[in-house]
Amino acid sequence: TGSLVCLLVAALPKATVTGIDVSLPNIRLAEDRRATLDAASAARMRVEQADYLTRPASPVDVIASDGVLHLIPGDTRALFAKLSGDLRPGGTLVVCMPYDCAYNYTCAMLRRLLRLIRSRALDALILQVGRMLHGSQMNDEGLRERIPYMYIAPERLAGRALRETIAPLSGLRLIA
Repeated sequence: TGSLVCLLVAALPKATVTGIDVSLPNIRLAEDRRATLDAASAARMRVEQADYLTRPASPVDVIASDGVLHLIPGDTRALFAKLSGDLRPGGTLVVCMPYDCAYNYTCAMLRRLLRLIRSRALDALILQVGRMLHGSQMNDEGLRERIPYMYIAPERLAGRALRETIAPLSGLRLIA
């Protein structure tokens, strides 16, 4: 929706920041946010609708990912190799994703269960809950677009294998 991109543009006044998303409604919301920025900040912000895994490499200094890497389908090693390959030498990858724990396994199981019983009524219920929780930040188009996400179980969680095997094999070093 552009919220993270706008925060980064404000925090990094010399940086050009590009937001990438597969969702056209998210890109539209990001463009709306971009339109509210001053001209100098807006000029440093870009948004792009793309599937990250198939997007051509473009070396950057920093990649910041907030709550999406766990949902990208495919091999975790390939994903982290792409992330590493898109960073310039000495670059930084900032990742926020669900941790490997019982709570998140429970949430994943719930999403798998929801997928089995998906119906129009369940979609309507999810939309109502979404309006209550996020209606002040997001319009109905954005909320409806997110309903399918409720049926997607995480492909990966941030845990020991990611920290100790996958990231290092991709050339990434944990700093925090």
